[in-house]
Amino acid sequence: MVTYRELGAAGTLVVPFLAVLLSRAGWGPGLPAELPLPWGSTMDAATAFAVLALVCLLGPVFGLGSLRGMPRWRRRIFLVAGGIAGLACVAWLAVATCGAAGSADFGAWWVVALVACGYGLIPYFITWPSAEAAAR
Repeated sequence: MVTYRELGAAGTLVVPFLAVLLSRAGWGPGLPAELPLPWGSTMDAATAFAVLALVCLLGPVFGLGSLRGMPRWRRRIFLVAGGIAGLACVAWLAVATCGAAGSADFGAWWVVALVACGYGLIPYFITWPSAEAAAR
């Protein structure tokens, strides 16, 4: 049986994907055709968007897929899927922001990327067993 908390936790996995979509729509044509990468090369903006949006989409896909089965693994799947989606979202935001600014200096984005890996903790703790469920 799926609880409302598990549905809500799976819903939080959509947020990184929506952030990538909305940021791409917001930048629109103002984003350059080539985006800088942290290791000194460049990548086509459409390819970078497609790859990182697809990785962000894996979070909700795996999260919602875990609702159909695997109740013992559900929280762990939320944790990993959220961490991967959060990291891909920040990777897109870093690359697109630096590209829009015309700079290849990623500065503190590394710290933000490390923190974004913890995004999976949100659905993980939303589905933390209640005291009543633990007593059963």
